[in-house]
Amino acid sequence: MMDDALIRSGTFSYFFYKILTLRAQRQHEPDRMTNMDLKATNSRYSMHQRPGLVHVEWTDGFTISLQTMRQMWADVLSFSRVRQLNRVLIEGHQPVRDMKPIDAFRHGSLLSSLEPPGLRIAFCLFGFEPDVVTWLFSRTANDGPTAVEIFSDLPTSLRWIGA
Repeated sequence: MMDDALIRSGTFSYFFYKILTLRAQRQHEPDRMTNMDLKATNSRYSMHQRPGLVHVEWTDGFTISLQTMRQMWADVLSFSRVRQLNRVLIEGHQPVRDMKPIDAFRHGSLLSSLEPPGLRIAFCLFGFEPDVVTWLFSRTANDGPTAVEIFSDLPTSLRWIGA
């Protein structure tokens, strides 16, 4: 903290003193943005910060389409950038895919080019049977600096993502 004698002598203005005091207080307080959870406005998913990762929870029967995924990734990226997180766990129960192979390729291309590079994304999808379109998506998504895997159980997902 500043010495009162310095303030009275005019070396530091009161305004400057207040700025330094507020900065010092903020360093000792938890970041309010870091502790906030985001409920997406479309109510199809919610995002929470967990230790070291972003946890996205889809509603039951979430429809996986190129449009819903683009919106979700915009939300996830802004959420993770503010918190400086590069691991994402997506959890869903019995999601329904509404994608043609070309849409799966476009979605994978989107993930392979995400900024910042080095994102690690685990999809934990219960009641979802991967197929050739899923393989195409996964293969395309892993062509860039993003690592993407699809799992059907939570412990394996968490181990892979490093949580």
